[in-house]
Amino acid sequence: MPQSPTVLPPPAPPAEDVWSVDEHSLEAFAERLQAPPTDRAWHELRREAERIALVPGFERLITLDANAIKALPHQIDVAQRVLRHMGGRAILADEVGLGKTIEASIIYKELAIRGLARRVLILTPASLVGQWQGELEEKFFERFDTPNEPDDWLNVTKAIVSHDRARSRRHAEEILRHRWDLVIVDEAHKVKSQRGATYQFIEKIERDFILLLTATPLQNDLRELYNLVTLLRPGQLGTWPEFRKVHLVAGDRRMPKDPAALRALTHEVMIRTRRTSVIDDLNLPPRRARHPEVRLTKAEADLYQGTTEFLRRLYREGFVQPAEQEEVADGTGPRKRTRKGIIQLAVIHLRQRLCSSARALAESLEHLAQGERINPAYRTIARQLAKRAKGIKTHAKLTVLTDLLKETPDRVVVFSDHRPTIELIEERVTKLRRKAIVYWGAHSTPERDKRIRAFHEDERSVLIASRAGSEGRNLQFCNV
Repeated sequence: MPQSPTVLPPPAPPAEDVWSVDEHSLEAFAERLQAPPTDRAWHELRREAERIALVPGFERLITLDANAIKALPHQIDVAQRVLRHMGGRAILADEVGLGKTIEASIIYKELAIRGLARRVLILTPASLVGQWQGELEEKFFERFDTPNEPDDWLNVTKAIVSHDRARSRRHAEEILRHRWDLVIVDEAHKVKSQRGATYQFIEKIERDFILLLTATPLQNDLRELYNLVTLLRPGQLGTWPEFRKVHLVAGDRRMPKDPAALRALTHEVMIRTRRTSVIDDLNLPPRRARHPEVRLTKAEADLYQGTTEFLRRLYREGFVQPAEQEEVADGTGPRKRTRKGIIQLAVIHLRQRLCSSARALAESLEHLAQGERINPAYRTIARQLAKRAKGIKTHAKLTVLTDLLKETPDRVVVFSDHRPTIELIEERVTKLRRKAIVYWGAHSTPERDKRIRAFHEDERSVLIASRAGSEGRNLQFCNV
């Protein structure tokens, strides 16, 4: 019998074709990842490595059918751009109501399904913790914990926590023990100051991907935008002196030298969708802005004029000199005369309340009348004006609001910054036999959530909110 031919193993590849890892280079690379950013070449190398690692996996979004939402075209486009071209690090700066939360959640799901986001941290104002948790569970079937105690972090991999709680010492220690795959910062404009505790805390978090959500990435000057971009991608805009020299008009931190060049630079890390560009996809009713005329009653007009004149005179001559006992201890003379500065906040508050309601004005005038640095004669005038304000029973603004409520059978949101005015509105709404739901910053987070639910459930209710009510809450089920 002829013997079977011997089958030899394939020849080993030549040594130069064997793929191997240079352990020394790998160790050096890992050390540089942990080090602070250095030159721009290193930054570009890292960006390119991340781009190569991410792009092949995100040609198609694969979780859209696994959610209880119908994502709008612009939301899908934002998610794809962040994942394909921005390496999972971006500022989502869509205008209010266009779905930044939805966009961030889609990005999270796409990362999670690929095993790239197992540890996720969402930082948000306290009033929005419950809203984030509810939307992720109801719309994306994702359960996130909301740690209340530092020990809760031991077994947490997906968490939603307020800015303030996260940066508190005991919670921060636990959060910073871990490396997070994805960090989402909602209302990111609240952490835009590089000197702020929250900004510095976020800088310390080890993370792979980060999303900053804000409808107002620029509020005061371009340093805020620089800070957000730097938090997102350290080195993207260089150092602050470099950025200021290249991009800002000397002496004006609000004015860029070349707006188009700066826009192109920030376009690499920021996406801003405007309502006008997607109005056809939103299928929302047209926005009709109305400015009803408010004619003050004679008593209100006289009070307004009298208080305005009082403030003018107060600034000129209503402040007293520092007392003798306030001379400095070494006897070199009196302390610097601060005059308006000492009660400046109280006076500014009074001016704001002058335009709010007579009840709010009365409270501030009474407070001003107790100021030790106010000339006694002016304290007397302040008390007299407060008495006149308390005596006003017919309010022109309330009359306009009453007419509006009578012609609007469904839900209405009313905003005011001043508690006495909110109480005044609450009384009028109740008198009209409609449910008044007051919502302000003093309420706990669970109480705020409860009141928003009550507003959603009652079609004729009126939400009377302070500024806290405008902070990220989804009130699009209300039309007025």
